[in-house]
Amino acid sequence: MSDVFREVDEDVRHEQWRKLFRAYGGYIIGAVVSFVMVFAGSIAWSEYQTGQRQLESQRYVTASQTLSEGAASLAAQQFGSLADDAADGYGALARLREADALAQAGDVTGAVAALDRLADDGDADMAFRDLARLFAVYQLMDIASRGELDRRLEPLLSENSPWRASARELSGLIAFRAGEISTARKMFTTIVEDSATPSTARSRAAGLLAIIGGSAGEGG
Repeated sequence: MSDVFREVDEDVRHEQWRKLFRAYGGYIIGAVVSFVMVFAGSIAWSEYQTGQRQLESQRYVTASQTLSEGAASLAAQQFGSLADDAADGYGALARLREADALAQAGDVTGAVAALDRLADDGDADMAFRDLARLFAVYQLMDIASRGELDRRLEPLLSENSPWRASARELSGLIAFRAGEISTARKMFTTIVEDSATPSTARSRAAGLLAIIGGSAGEGG
C-alpha cells in the first residue's frame, strides 16, 4: 500500500511541476531572450557600416522571416549557415536562433548540439557562451538526468555570472520537480535577496515562493 501512496505522491508532484513550469518557464527564457536581442543588436549595429555587416543583416532578417512563417527546419539551415560565415555578434546570435529553430522543428538533440558549439566557441563573447549554456539546460530539462542539468548550470550560478538570476530560477524549478522543496525555497530566496537581481526576476522568485509555500528556512 505504501508503494501506491508513493506513486500517487510522485504523480501529484509531477503535475505540480508541469503547471509551475508552464506558468513561469516561458517568462524566464523570454526575459533572457529580450535582453540578448538588445545586447546582440548593439554589437551588430556598432559594426553595421561595412558592406559585410549589411549582408549578414539581410541574411538574418531573411532567416527570421522564414522562421516566422513556420518553416523551422529551413530557418535552422539559414541561421546555421549565417553562424558559420559571420563573426562576433551576428554569428553568435545566429547560432542561438539556429538552436531555437531546431527546437521548434522538434530536433532537441540538434538544438543542444548547436548551443554546445556556441558555448565552446572561444572566439565568441562570454555572455553569449553562457547564454547558450543556459538555453541548453532549458532544452534538456525534460530529457536529461539531474546530474547533467546540475553540471551544466553550476558555472552559471556564481556571483560573477550575468545570467545567475535565470540560472537560479531554473535550478529552483529543477529542485522542485525532484521534490527538493527546501532546496527550491533556498534558491528562490537567494534570487529575492540578491540586490543585483532584475526586478522582474525578483518578482517571479517571490511568486514562486508563494506558490510552493513557506520561506527558505523551512524544511522540505
